Amino acid sequence: MNNQSLVKIFTELEKTSYTSLYFVTVTKNPKAETPEQSSQRHKDFYKLPENIQDKFLSEETSQKIQQIGNSFNLQLLQMADISRAIRAYYFGELKLEDMPAVLAREIPIDLAKAQEISRMVIQKIINDNSVEEASQAKLVQITVADALKAYPEVGEQLITSEKIVLKNFPDPVRPCLKNWLADFTFTLGRDKHTAMDRGIYLFQSANGKRLNSQDRNKLAFVLKAFDEGLQVSVNKDTRQIIFQAAIEADESLNPNVKAQIVPNQASAQGGPATGWQNPKPQGFSSDIHSGVRFSSAQKLPYEQSDQPYIIKPIIPEQRPLPKNVVNLKDNQ
Repeated sequence: MNNQSLVKIFTELEKTSYTSLYFVTVTKNPKAETPEQSSQRHKDFYKLPENIQDKFLSEETSQKIQQIGNSFNLQLLQMADISRAIRAYYFGELKLEDMPAVLAREIPIDLAKAQEISRMVIQKIINDNSVEEASQAKLVQITVADALKAYPEVGEQLITSEKIVLKNFPDPVRPCLKNWLADFTFTLGRDKHTAMDRGIYLFQSANGKRLNSQDRNKLAFVLKAFDEGLQVSVNKDTRQIIFQAAIEADESLNPNVKAQIVPNQASAQGGPATGWQNPKPQGFSSDIHSGVRFSSAQKLPYEQSDQPYIIKPIIPEQRPLPKNVVNLKDNQ
């Protein structure tokens, strides 16, 4: 690759860093953004619905901001102010009617030009649903069980952020969907569970009690869907379940239910919990190597003859993972 090609690549990357709703920094000086500000920016992004996240990451959105900026002879630093204003709108920090005044102050330009830029932003970006529609076309509504059968990669999707421990397996494993389902059904058995059962698992099981609130919400969502045969949205391209920002809390996370599950601070922090014992099915033993097996008639859902899919703990060393799956063990 020659120098001219490298210069072109770096130029495009620089443009993207200023005109991407996701990458543009909070501060005008990119180097002045603190780690705390960057972290909060990422957290706010992941609270957005999936279709809006796609708009943030879309190259088309970045190009539209550049086109708007070029039409007013703006520099990249000034285009970054447009990006920040749009992001602030989606983060709920800025009303559309206030955008002209903010742009006039931040760029800075006269109010008439700022009003025209705002009009173009609303027309070409905010009111343009083409990115969202393209994103929606990639989604399929399907049960967790059927998703595991139709898209095996879904089983390897990371659900939470920390490794988990499986019964009788010596090393912590990736917190992917299959591993969580293996632990869930091993702990509670294969029968349908109540919201209280799931709440006990989420707050008092060896793996559940270590979860942060965001991870616990995601796990509660997928366990309820798995337990009750509810449909979830799966991206057919990425082969992943979509976790919308506004996930309706499972009943197991209802404050009244939670108060019964976590009666005191000790249990909330993993100490002795009152009135609950591990509801492990009676009369079984386990042997976790390539999968989970029971010696009695009490079997996991995926070991039943009418189940077309198999849930096995995912062990990073046994086989390569898809490119879109992060191997936590390798990143230690």
